[in-house]
Amino acid sequence: MDQNKCIGKRVLICFALAGFLLGLGACGGGGKIEEYSAKQVFKDPGGRKRTHNIFVSHGNMRMEMRTPRGEGSMVVIFRKDKGTAWTLFPEKKFYIENKLDEAKLQKTFGKIPMDTTKEDLGTETVNGFKCRKMRVETTTSIMGREIKSTSTVWTSDRLDFPVRSQGKDGGVMELRDIKPGSQPSDLFEIPAGYTKRDMPFFGMEQMQKHGKNRKSMRNKTSDLPFKLPKGLKIPFGKAE
Repeated sequence: MDQNKCIGKRVLICFALAGFLLGLGACGGGGKIEEYSAKQVFKDPGGRKRTHNIFVSHGNMRMEMRTPRGEGSMVVIFRKDKGTAWTLFPEKKFYIENKLDEAKLQKTFGKIPMDTTKEDLGTETVNGFKCRKMRVETTTSIMGREIKSTSTVWTSDRLDFPVRSQGKDGGVMELRDIKPGSQPSDLFEIPAGYTKRDMPFFGMEQMQKHGKNRKSMRNKTSDLPFKLPKGLKIPFGKAE
C-alpha cells in the first residue's frame, strides 16, 4: 500500500472517530466534560502501539499523529462550527481542506444500517472514570463494506467518547492522561505560513469509489478496534 493510500485510510478512520465524538458531543448533559486533552492509545493484537494526542473543545477536535510510515507528523482538525476538516502536514507546511457537507457525506456514507445487540457487564473504573462495561455485537455496512464484529466498550457519563474499547481479536483503543480544562483556541486553527493543496484521495468521489471497490470484502472485521454505536454521525449524518 503506497503512502497516499495509507494516509487516506488513516484519515477515514479519523473521520469515523471524530464523527462519533463530535456527533454525540452536542447531546452532553450536566457533568459532561466539554474541554479536555488526552492520549489516544491504539494497541493491535500483536502488541504494537501507536499514540495520538487529542484535544477537544466544545464540539471541535484536534488529532495529532505520525504518518503511517513514521516519516513525519500529521494533524487532523475538525471544526464542527465551520463544517470543515483540515489535514495538516507540519514538516511540509501544507494542508488539505474538506468541507463536512451533510448532503455529500450522506451520499458518500449513506444512512448506515446497523444491527446491534448489547450485554451489560456491570461497572468498572478505567483511568479514573467510572464506566459502564458493555459487550456489543454489531453488523454494519459502511461504504459498501459489511462489517461484523464483537467488542467490549467502557463508556463514562462524563465523556462522549469511549474510555476503552477492545475488539474480539484483542485490539484495544484507550484514552489515557485525560486532562479536563480549557484548550488554546489556536490548536483549532491553521498556523501561519501553511499553503493549501489538493489531494485526490481525500475527495468525496474517491471515497465513494473506495467503498465500491470493497464490496467484495464481506464479513471482514473492522479496521477500528471498537464498535461505533447506534447514533454515530460521520460527522453529521446519523446512523439508524
